Amino acid sequence: MRLNRLRQNRGENIGLRVSKCLVVALVLAVTATTFAQEAATEPLRVWADASSYKYYQDSTRSYVEIYAAVRRSDFQFEDKEGSYRAGCLLYAEAIDTATNMVVDSSSSVLPISVQYLEDAYDKNVRLFEVMPMLLPPGVYRMRITAVDVITKRSGLSTFGL
Repeated sequence: MRLNRLRQNRGENIGLRVSKCLVVALVLAVTATTFAQEAATEPLRVWADASSYKYYQDSTRSYVEIYAAVRRSDFQFEDKEGSYRAGCLLYAEAIDTATNMVVDSSSSVLPISVQYLEDAYDKNVRLFEVMPMLLPPGVYRMRITAVDVITKRSGLSTFGL
C-alpha cells in the first residue's frame, strides 16, 4: 500500500513539474515574441562618418571613405545549416547641397553569421564597413541607410562633408 501511494505521489509530482515547465516555456515564448516585435518597430541604429583625401590620379576629384557601423543585435537572424545568419545592406549617397542632387553613391552587403543565437544579441558588438566614393569639390550632405535584409527594417544617418 505504501509503495502504491509513493508511486502515485511520484506520478503527481512529475505531472506537476511538467505543467510548471510548460507554463514557464509559454511565458518565455510570449515574452520573446513581444521583445522581437518591439525591436522590429524601432529603426536600425547607424553610426557614420567620412574622411576625404586628395586623389592623385585625378585632381578634379577627392577620394572619400565613408565609415559606417551597425549594432549586430539589431538584426533578425535565421537558422541556416547549423549557424544563425543575417544580412545588412548599406547604401551611402553624397548629395550636393547646392543642387540637392545625388552626385555619387556606394553600397555594400554585410553577411552576418554566428554559431550560437545568444551571441547574435550581444549589444556590445558592432559591425563596421568602409565604402569609397570619388567626389568633385563641393559641400555635401551624406546619407547612409542600413537595411536588415530579412525584416526590411531600416535606419538612417546623415552628416555634412
